[in-house]
Amino acid sequence: MSEQKSLKSGILVRLTIPIIVFIILETFLSYFVTLHYVDKTYDHWLLDSAYSLAQEIKVKNANVLVELPLPALEIVRWDELDKTYFKITSVNKGLLAGDAFVPEAKVNRELSTPLFFSSTIDEVPVRVVALSVRRPDIQDTFHIHVAETLNKRKAATRDIMLADLIPQIVMVFFAI
Repeated sequence: MSEQKSLKSGILVRLTIPIIVFIILETFLSYFVTLHYVDKTYDHWLLDSAYSLAQEIKVKNANVLVELPLPALEIVRWDELDKTYFKITSVNKGLLAGDAFVPEAKVNRELSTPLFFSSTIDEVPVRVVALSVRRPDIQDTFHIHVAETLNKRKAATRDIMLADLIPQIVMVFFAI
C-alpha cells in the first residue's frame, strides 16, 4: 500500500512541476499576445478619432477653420472610463483647436503614416496617435494628435487574461 502511495506521490510531483511551469510560460505568452491585440484594437479606434477630426479642417475664403460644434466636441471627448484629449495644429498658424498640452511626436518629419506612441499628461499614462494632413490648396500641413488614458486597455487586458487563466487553474486543480 505504501509503495502505491509513494508511486502516486512521485508521479504527482513529476507532473505538477511541469504543469506549473507550463502555466507560467503560457500566462506570460498570453499576456503579451493579449496586450498586442488590445493595443491594436484601441489604437485603431484612436486613429478613427484622428481621421474624424481631420475631416473638420475646412478652408473658406483662404481662411483655415476647424468646425467643431459643441455636440461634436462632446462626442470626441466623452468616454465612460477614459479621458480623451486632442489638438489640431497648423504649420503656418499654430494651435487651431483642442488642448495645447497634448504630447507631440518626438519626430522632426512629416508623418506620412500615423504614428502611435505612449506618453503622459499630468503624470497619467496615455496613448497618442499623431497624424499629418497636407493641404496643397493652401500650402499648409496640419498635425492632429489624439490621446487617451489607458483605463479601457487595462480593463480589457485584465478581463481577457482572467478568462484565459481561470479555466487553466480549474483544470489543473481537478487534474490533481
